[in-house]
Amino acid sequence: MLVTGAMALTWIADEITDYGLGQGSSIIITMSICGGYFDALSALIPKLVANFSLGAVLPFFGFFGVLLLGTVMLEQGTAKVPLEYFQGPTGSGGLPKSFKKDEGGGDHIPFKINPTNMQPVIFAMFLISALQWLPFGFSWVNGQSFGYHFLLFMLVFCGTYIDLQNTPQDISEYIMKIGARVPGVRPGTQTIEYFRRVQAGARFFGGILLATIATVCSLCDLWIAKLIGQPFGLTSMLIVVSTVISIKRQIQAMSQMPKLDQVLKTL
Repeated sequence: MLVTGAMALTWIADEITDYGLGQGSSIIITMSICGGYFDALSALIPKLVANFSLGAVLPFFGFFGVLLLGTVMLEQGTAKVPLEYFQGPTGSGGLPKSFKKDEGGGDHIPFKINPTNMQPVIFAMFLISALQWLPFGFSWVNGQSFGYHFLLFMLVFCGTYIDLQNTPQDISEYIMKIGARVPGVRPGTQTIEYFRRVQAGARFFGGILLATIATVCSLCDLWIAKLIGQPFGLTSMLIVVSTVISIKRQIQAMSQMPKLDQVLKTL
């Protein structure tokens, strides 16, 4: 039954992805998370209404606002590397002469600060939950201990910072194929090393930001659990916001398809 259910969920997730509605597995997880929010809201709202005051309500709205801004920054933040394009060989020396395609700084290579999206958070949450079920040696991994939050921070940071693919090498080969280069950096090994440093810096910042937000959300969940008797699931809200932004991006891309079809028909 477990294998059959997993295969059914996998098929449904693939169908959602194929229809262009976003990442199917993320949407299924998001819907499951949103279903659990009704119970938390039914316990939280009466207490806020009974003890309504600006001092009690503003921290909630302020935290949610900062959470949304941080998640949007994680989804949209990039480190941009400008590009120059080769015009062709010069008349005298035969060496290629480069020029900027857009003097306004339009052409660049973007390195996302969080290319893995919320996958490190999902991985860390499932791994820590699995450790809590083990009968030996991991009694310190509980939601109220320092070890839990430290392990959560390190797992999320490492999951964001580590690059399992040779992305700088691939990007260097790609820009050479399109006849471009990084200003002031020699093509080849120096370009690869330059891209590696830029990517490491972007991923480091993104990893610190994501790990900090996830850890702060976990700490705030402890506070809310003491207030209403159950956690609200703020760490899971990162996944929800990320999924919503991804779906919005997919819808925007789909809305451009009719315009693209009209352009192709005129060619």
